[in-house]
Amino acid sequence: KKERSDESARATSTNFAAAEAVPGGGEETSEEADDERVDRFRALPGNAVCCDCGDAGVLHEPWASLSHGCMLCIGCAGWHRSLGVHMSVVRSLELDTLSHVDGALLLRSGGNDALLAFAVSRGVEWEQMSVTDRREWYRTSDADDYRRRVGAMREERSHELSVALH
Repeated sequence: KKERSDESARATSTNFAAAEAVPGGGEETSEEADDERVDRFRALPGNAVCCDCGDAGVLHEPWASLSHGCMLCIGCAGWHRSLGVHMSVVRSLELDTLSHVDGALLLRSGGNDALLAFAVSRGVEWEQMSVTDRREWYRTSDADDYRRRVGAMREERSHELSVALH
């Protein structure tokens, strides 16, 4: 298991770096383009399970934290909602209609593996943590830093779309 964790950490750190470098994308404005972004987000490495509890329920009832760019099961999505929108904005990937910016943000964020790589880069042993400890992590200054990074990606994409419209 240790070998898998080391490989996962190396791969996820690469994914996090790549997520920061993803270009802005095209002028996609159709509903189909947004659905395609969500499908590509769901297919990112690590996104087949809930980032917090590891449940594969995300395949049937997929939720995501826009603030952290990660996949969540319905139970963990409820817990994220209890944090308040200043810490985690949560959306259903099947019931809610995401804006163009939100769809692009999820894809750019790099998903679960990017969040895990960030946490590992800060010395957090995510895979060894209990669900309770993982949930407590969202209240740390490291989580604040990650939210700011994801928020910066959102602002960048919003700016790109407003420039394209004018």
